[in-house]
Amino acid sequence: MKYKERDKLVVSLREAADFIEDHGVELRLDKIQVYMSAYLRTYSRGVFENRDPKDIKRDLKRVVRTLKPVEKAYSDSTLYVRRKFGESIKLEIPISREVACRRVETGNIIKHAASYIPAREEKEVEWVCTDPLLRAS
Repeated sequence: MKYKERDKLVVSLREAADFIEDHGVELRLDKIQVYMSAYLRTYSRGVFENRDPKDIKRDLKRVVRTLKPVEKAYSDSTLYVRRKFGESIKLEIPISREVACRRVETGNIIKHAASYIPAREEKEVEWVCTDPLLRAS
């Protein structure tokens, strides 16, 4: 994040905080949650910039160290780095799991057919995450 982008974000957050402070009771909502997402890859004109995965991993480790305490969770293909700020604000950074872990094919698995999808064979995968900073918490 560059200084100009940081300053715009801070102004926007303050504007939201001022609005909630001034009008939050009038809204009569049970609870307001703020979810923010951030990305390590540069996105411009509808295309992700190609970056070396080693550079992305280095940046990811810097982000994890800077954001501590964080929660790290994995889905099949994504690592989510999450940080809570108080009870109402959550920041989430999704990143390809392949950046943080090594994908190891362990064999094949048969996916059973559904009424509209024929049976198929897929690679069975295990993820090896040796870096303690990037392991799920």
